[in-house]
Amino acid sequence: MPRAARALGALTAGLVVAGGIVMLTERLLAQFLPGPGEEPGDPAAYVASFSDIPPVPGAIAVAGWALATFGGATTAAALVEARQALLAVIIAVTMIFITVLRLIVRPHPFWYSTGMLAAVLLAAFASRALALRRSAAADG
Repeated sequence: MPRAARALGALTAGLVVAGGIVMLTERLLAQFLPGPGEEPGDPAAYVASFSDIPPVPGAIAVAGWALATFGGATTAAALVEARQALLAVIIAVTMIFITVLRLIVRPHPFWYSTGMLAAVLLAAFASRALALRRSAAADG
């Protein structure tokens, strides 16, 4: 299989893993938490709805997104022999972009936004470091 096709397949697999973990996390939280119940066009009411939510579900969401970033990036890196760190970074940057976009489109409380960004960034750096370590081990 050509290297470009293998890299494209690895990126696709990484995005599927990341998206699957996010979907499972959000679905799990939806079982335990009621929706905001306000009109979708009212960001202030949406943010206010978070004030009644205990921190544990928020922490679960943050952990799920971090796990999705790490899992997707490491999956993509593990499926190729060369440029593992590059593929890990592509998936990680994609997840960071999606996270920022999500937080802009639907404003969240400060604690949630800060925790989400910090966790996703930490997972991105960890996945890159792991990919670099694997790459160095494979080289010799």
